[in-house]
Amino acid sequence: MKSQDIVKTDHQLFMQEAERLTSLDVENLADELVDRRHEKIIYEAFGKLPAESVQLQFTGLSLRHTFIQGLTYLNLCKKIAQREKRFFERSGPGLVVDFGSGWGRITQLLSLYFDPERILGCDVMESAIDEAKRNGVQAKFIKTEAWPPTRLQNESVDHIFSYSVFYHLSEDNAWAWIREFHRILRPGGLAFLTTRHRSFFKYLKTLHQNSDIPSFANGAHKAFKDIESAKKNYDQGSFCFDVLGGGGRGLTPVYGEAFIPPQYVHDRYGKIFSAVGFEEPIPSGLLDQATIWLQK
Repeated sequence: MKSQDIVKTDHQLFMQEAERLTSLDVENLADELVDRRHEKIIYEAFGKLPAESVQLQFTGLSLRHTFIQGLTYLNLCKKIAQREKRFFERSGPGLVVDFGSGWGRITQLLSLYFDPERILGCDVMESAIDEAKRNGVQAKFIKTEAWPPTRLQNESVDHIFSYSVFYHLSEDNAWAWIREFHRILRPGGLAFLTTRHRSFFKYLKTLHQNSDIPSFANGAHKAFKDIESAKKNYDQGSFCFDVLGGGGRGLTPVYGEAFIPPQYVHDRYGKIFSAVGFEEPIPSGLLDQATIWLQK
């Protein structure tokens, strides 16, 4: 497993700073993570920020806005873990995986809750991993292929985070990765993945009607031209997917726009996991995706 050097920050000092940071609301915390990035205690613990154009390329958001959504997602995951008696612990026997880590937005935020030695970023794009390493994101990284398996051992992972990934994967590809998550999670371990919410169909309809398409929606505006049929399928509990191609090497046949409805989560993923759940988006732009959680 390739790794990079983990910077040995002043552990006690960072623990105090992490406790203070996590007591802030997400907007103030996002501001600090951007505005104080030049301070040693911040950039050593989280890494440097990539160019704004790189941030926009991955999520359509940058700086404080991308962190607000990421932090809201992690706060929700933490609440789910507490509810399921599977707490976020800074040290522990299992890995903490960011699946589809991109430039490291979620990966670096995991340092608020977990020791960097436990954090592992995974991505199919070598260039994304290189970007995260170049900016000093405090984690180990491995490249994955478009299809499992990974090189991770059975029952070696405590938590899996996957933000803005599964709403791009085909049904077969998503199911293959769900089974891989089940293999690598330790008993009681949790996976948190996001998907398009039903309300996103309305946004797609506006894209279909407009000629001025934002760059981050260049693919999405081509998807689900028959919105009403797609919504009907969704409401009947069917996995909805429209292939668009792209997504990086090896992903073209399985990459597009996907909606995973709550009934599907319970009916299919619930067959192999001991508990599953579907959390609604959080309003006011804090988190515009639904969150699926799976416990082994």
